[in-house]
Amino acid sequence: MNAAGDLIAWVIFDTDDPDAAYAELDARYAAGELAADHLKPVPRLGAAIAARDWEAAAARLAPDLVVTDHRPLGWETMHGPSAYVASLRSLFELAPDARLRVDHVRSAGRATLLTGAWLGTREGGAIEAPRVAVNEWNTSGLVVRMDFYELDQLEEAWRHYAELGARFAGTSAPAPADLLAALVRPNAASAASARFRAAFAARDWTALRACCATDVRFEDRRPFALVSADLETMIEDLRPLAEMEGGDYRLSLLATGASGCASSTA
Repeated sequence: MNAAGDLIAWVIFDTDDPDAAYAELDARYAAGELAADHLKPVPRLGAAIAARDWEAAAARLAPDLVVTDHRPLGWETMHGPSAYVASLRSLFELAPDARLRVDHVRSAGRATLLTGAWLGTREGGAIEAPRVAVNEWNTSGLVVRMDFYELDQLEEAWRHYAELGARFAGTSAPAPADLLAALVRPNAASAASARFRAAFAARDWTALRACCATDVRFEDRRPFALVSADLETMIEDLRPLAEMEGGDYRLSLLATGASGCASSTA
């Protein structure tokens, strides 16, 4: 969606190809909100790691970096960019196809709280290592601290994030009853998608058009489709579903690319 709250792109992927959807989400985030803010080093660090560009990754880290793993089977505390980069290189030696998938991020001042997972294969089997991370960066935009937690340590991670938020942004976010639901929250783009679906459910084509920018693009990247269309073609594509008795579709939020207005969602 754009800053006015209108949908400008709708891209469809096969459900068995989530990596392509996450890559699209990351690319749109990088070209949008991230491009406008040079003091958001965490996604840029992630891009350097994904490219195996260790020099660029180290350049995103402060010389006095501290990495603390609070997980029960975590590593010892690491100090400095070299130690952390070496740990990453060891991971890729074990699983060359390893990749980090980030699902949701919350930001407060110079701190972020995110959930995600390392995915890949090892000796023919799939590996998945979910984690929660709290990251802190300095006024130069370099990551100065990373703290890793298990998902069931989310309350501890939130407490650390809230302390940083109070320090940097003057805000304190008390832990809600359902922490995971609070973190995995809709953003502006997913809210716009929900309005679009509600208009479709009501078969209100005028309201559906009002959800979209005039130059919105509809792309279906599934192998059997591979089409790109404008708004009116998209509506015509939806009409057969609308004519079915009980015809509808469901939305399940998987990931958000930004918390502001110009954002995207998978």
